[in-house]
This record gives sequence, structure tokens and C-alpha cells, in this order.
Amino acid sequence: MVEQNSVALSLTATVPIGLAAYTLTFAAITFQLMRTGERDLRSVGQFSLIITFHYLLLVIILVAVPDKEQIAFGLPTAIASTLFPFLRLFAIWKLFELKTRRAVPVCFVLSSIVLQFLPLFDLTSKFFFYTAIFLPDLISSSLVCLILISQKSQKSFFGAWMSVFMLGVFLIFEALYFPLMNLLEEQLLSDIYLSLSVLEVTALLTVTFGYLVGKFKLMATTDALTELSNRRMFTEKSTDLIKLSRRYNHPFAIMIFDIDYFKRINDTFGHAAGDEALRAFATVLRNHTREVDVLSRLGGEEFGILMPETDLPEALHAAERLRQAVESVKVNFKTNQISMTTSIGIATLHESDEELHTLLSRADQSLYQAKAMGRNQVVASEF
Repeated sequence: MVEQNSVALSLTATVPIGLAAYTLTFAAITFQLMRTGERDLRSVGQFSLIITFHYLLLVIILVAVPDKEQIAFGLPTAIASTLFPFLRLFAIWKLFELKTRRAVPVCFVLSSIVLQFLPLFDLTSKFFFYTAIFLPDLISSSLVCLILISQKSQKSFFGAWMSVFMLGVFLIFEALYFPLMNLLEEQLLSDIYLSLSVLEVTALLTVTFGYLVGKFKLMATTDALTELSNRRMFTEKSTDLIKLSRRYNHPFAIMIFDIDYFKRINDTFGHAAGDEALRAFATVLRNHTREVDVLSRLGGEEFGILMPETDLPEALHAAERLRQAVESVKVNFKTNQISMTTSIGIATLHESDEELHTLLSRADQSLYQAKAMGRNQVVASEF
């Protein structure tokens, strides 16, 4: 008996300490992300802030209620059973910036509140009591797992399956809690539940770091304004594609674009208008290229496209289609309509292109020639 009490006392002491440490970790992440001011990391900061509030409340409850052998029905229990599942689900919505109708969270909260009245029908019924406590949590954890699975398949973000596994263990235990009451002592079940709570917060911390890794990778390889690949990714992808094309003797083309007289747009309408023009230009490129093509903003008003399995006639045809599409676009900015044209230089892979820079150099020369001929032109390099 003394040994069992020692184990219970150990859990009672260590679980709040462990949760407090995790809460401080989330708080530190929130503070650091708020200091960076990066818009791309705002969703991670909001997630960490909500989780900090979630577990801070839980730690306060664990510390304030010394006797945990019996959870009593009452207002604090009802509030916790409604608030905690919602906070966890709301945090995930914020992290992945999921758009959901206001009716969804409202219905979730209202149904959780309604469930808290179940024990009033029979104050001696443990089934009603544990249904009121665990059902909102089961629904919340299930939705969190489904969101993580969907995000894993869409964005391949690191740590999703590990987080789903840890949350799944916690979810299964909650679902089997009432049947296990007939097999195990309630104190033992309570101790296991507290231990699995640490597993749950570990899963959420794994989600945080996994998503941060994905965000940092995206920020390192993507242009923030246009959401196209940046020059670094363009160079890496082109090197790989050139190697494949040379190995299998397949055609490959590179296009370099320059928005004509872009400085005039900035000087006339302002830099905000210039940003809108750049985003509109990127949209045209997305809408008139293939999925296999790699689109990049190389810097300023210069863009590039890597086109595997594309020979010179196909590249010329695609470039002319893009030139006409850009020419037909009208960028609406405040009360103004801004027109654009583009000059395009093309180079296709040749046996003499031993390195990437030789191919890029010929594409750049073609671009300069297009600009020298009066702009709004497509020029391809000649060997």
C-alpha cells in the first residue's frame, strides 16, 4: 500500500511539473516568434499562444486540487471539459490557417455544454459522468488527428504521423476509459490518464517543431511576395533537371523574363503598385505553364522558368503565349489600371553546356537582345 501511494504521489508531483515545463516551452516559442515579426510564422505563434493558455490552466487545476483520486462533478469540471477540447481544436485551426464557418466552433462548444448536463439526470451514474467529460475530448482529438493526416498528405510536413500516433494512443485510452473501469482500479486509470496527458502535449510540441521546420524550409526556398521559387531553388532544380536531361538525352529549355520598364511602374504608381504587378505577373506564369515546369522569381522584376521535355519550337510557342498573356493583363490598383509587357530570353540544352551557368548565360544574352530590339519580344539563343 505504501509503495502504491508513493507511485501515486510521484505521478501527482511529476505530471504538473512536466506539463509546466512544456507550457514554458510553448510560451518561449510564442515570445520568440512574436519578436521576429515574420508574417509567415504568425500562425505558429498563435498556435503556441493558445496551447500555452490551455496547459497553463490545466497545470493550475492540477496544482490547486490536491486530491486527484476522485474527480467530482461540478462547475470547474464542466468548464474544463468544454474549454480544453475547444482550445486544442482552435489552436490547430489557427496553425494551419484553416477557414471554417463560425457555426462549426459554435456548435462544438454548445454540444459540449449540453453534454455537461448529462450527470444531472443521475448523479450516481459514472457512465453519464465520464461521457460528459471524455466525449468532447474524443471529438476534439479525432478532428485534430484528421486535420494532421490531411495536412501530411497535402504538405508532407515533418512529424505529422508521429503526432497522430501519440494523439491516437491518448484517444484510444479515452474511448476505452469506461470499459476499463471494470478491469482496473480507478486510481490506476487516473494515473495512466495523467501520464498520457504528457504524451498528448508531446504530440502537440512535435506538431509545432515539425510545422516550424516546414515553414523555415519554405521560407528558404520561396519568394515571399509572389510565392514562386526563389533563385536558390531555381539553381538547385535546374542542376538536377539538366543532369537528368543529359543522362537520358531529353530536351530541356530555360526561359528568363524581365518586366519591361518596371521602374516606371514604381515611380508612377508607387512600390505597392509594383508589388501588385509582380504578383499579377506570377499569376500569369502559373496559369499558362505546366505542373512540371519550375517557376521562379530570380530577383527584382526578373523571373525564370525551367521547362523539362521541351525543345526549341515548343519553348518558342510557350514563350509567345506567355508574352501575349502578360500583355493582355490589366492590374487594378486603387483607381488605376496598370499594363505590362515582358521581354523573354530562351536557351535550350546543348551538348556543349557542361555547367548550368553556360545555359543561363545564353538565356541572359537572349533576354538582353530582346530588350535591345525594343522589348516585348521573344528571342532564343543560337549555338
